[in-house]
Amino acid sequence: MKELTKRIIAFKNSQSTKKLMDIYSTKSLMEIYGVNRKEIRHTSFLKWLFSKECMVSEVAVGYLIDVLIASKFFNENTIDMELYKKLVLGDYSINSLKVIENFREGINGEIDLIIECNIDEFKLQIIVENKVYSGEFNKQTLRYFDSINNKNNNDINTFFVYLTPISLFELDQLESPECICKDFIQINYQNILDLIITPLFDEDLNDSTFHILKDYIIALRNPVENIKNTHQFMAITKEESDLLTQFWEENKDLIQKAVESLQTNLHVEPSIRDTAKNIADQFKNNNEKEKIGKFVQRKLNELVAGNFINNDEISQMKSQEKSKELFDIQYPLLEDKINSTSPLHYWKDPIEINGNSYWVCCEWFENERNNDRVHFEKWLEKFKKVN
Repeated sequence: MKELTKRIIAFKNSQSTKKLMDIYSTKSLMEIYGVNRKEIRHTSFLKWLFSKECMVSEVAVGYLIDVLIASKFFNENTIDMELYKKLVLGDYSINSLKVIENFREGINGEIDLIIECNIDEFKLQIIVENKVYSGEFNKQTLRYFDSINNKNNNDINTFFVYLTPISLFELDQLESPECICKDFIQINYQNILDLIITPLFDEDLNDSTFHILKDYIIALRNPVENIKNTHQFMAITKEESDLLTQFWEENKDLIQKAVESLQTNLHVEPSIRDTAKNIADQFKNNNEKEKIGKFVQRKLNELVAGNFINNDEISQMKSQEKSKELFDIQYPLLEDKINSTSPLHYWKDPIEINGNSYWVCCEWFENERNNDRVHFEKWLEKFKKVN
């Protein structure tokens, strides 16, 4: 009991706890007015940010362009090569900036945001489809892509952007944009915060612009319910992320004890007990479930020990194409051990199969959007004798 008392006192007096309480007790104007969960309000903020209403709009558009051309989904062949060089070098000026919200004219649907400007002698257009709470419906992105391309002259360079609150980790795991039209560049609100809004504070901002940007950062930290009915942050600052990590490390034992106590406490509401039980089950599953990497290594060693891996299997596992098809991983499962040190994306300890040494791919993921365990387990089914 004394140990628990000490932990509670430490929790109460923790600087990370106090700072987080201050952060989460602060409400944005969007939250005060009850509109922080309305997708259109986020689109309206972006319109303000990139239009002449904002004193640093041209700087913000420049940062947005940097985000787009640095994206793995951007294809430089879709814009004029001379323009591309200017954008990469930052050797340009932005003129005739115009932003349109909820554009419908000549479009089969309604585009959330269109940013138009001149980059020196080049015309540039940025089409933004903003998806905060819902997914794409009725092939929106495909219709918008076709409509804009049919409407535009050849002298207009266009970026098509698909903006969602997906996390940076999930965005990095995507092989292609989540929208139907793969010509869109998918970015997230964390990109907007980290690479556009945050650098703007280095500019000489007036009070109004400063407070609008600060207020929107507060609005972004509120979790939203996504299309999978799970709650996620739209974006959080580095300071907040560091505080949350520190808070968890300092208090995870106390949090787990509180959850374990609440799930059987008859003096609390049933809904609280149910929530506590769900959290406790997640803790248990995370602690008991073998991590995907260890699972892959263990099963491969069992297959090798049982002489189930023949040369045909090795050939498939050394093929990047077959490894993608069979396991949904980005690199060959096996690489010949040529050097004494393992290459990038491979475990440091090789595996011996039929007298030869191989490096084993360590890039395995298990999350909502990318679950490699499912593919690996399906492949294991043909080795019925392996437990």
